[in-house]
Amino acid sequence: VGGGSGGTKSKLSHLQASVGDAFDNDVGSGTSTLPATSNTQLSLITEPADGIAPIVKAISGAQKSVDLVMYQLEDQSVENLLVVDAERGVAVRVLLNGGYYGKPDTPNVNKPAYDFLSAHSVQVEWTPAVFALTHEKSLIIDGGDDTTSVTTHAQAIIMTFNMTPQY
Repeated sequence: VGGGSGGTKSKLSHLQASVGDAFDNDVGSGTSTLPATSNTQLSLITEPADGIAPIVKAISGAQKSVDLVMYQLEDQSVENLLVVDAERGVAVRVLLNGGYYGKPDTPNVNKPAYDFLSAHSVQVEWTPAVFALTHEKSLIIDGGDDTTSVTTHAQAIIMTFNMTPQY
C-alpha cells in the first residue's frame, strides 16, 4: 500500500478494520502479519516505509526459482540480485513490459534492464505484443511449476510499485 503521506495511515487503518482487526502488528509501523489457513502466512509490506528491503530479502533468499513480472524495472541493485541468483543456479525468469499502448516509437524504459539481464544469462522476455501494456508487478519466489514442487518457504509478492530507484 503506497501513496502520499496524508491519507495513507487512515487507509491502512480502514484496511486493518476491514479484515476484522486480525493484524498482529500496527499496520502503519511496517510489515504486518495476518493469520492464514494451513501453514501459510500473509504479510503486508507497507510502502514507502519498508523500502526495498523485503524485496531484496525475498530475491536473495530464493533457493529454487524467481519469477518476476514488472511494468518498469530500472533498479540496478535488483537487476544485480537477479544475476547473482542465476549464477548460483536459481532459475530466474523475468517478463518485462514491452510497449506502451501500441506506440512503437515510445522509448522503452525496460530496454537497459532487458539488455543487462540478457547479457548475464538471465531468462528475460518481453510481454506479448497483443497487450497494450503489462502493468503487472509481481514476484514469486520458489513457487514451483505445480503444487507438488512448491517449497515450504514459497512467496508471492503482488506490488503496486515499480522497481525503480525511488519507490
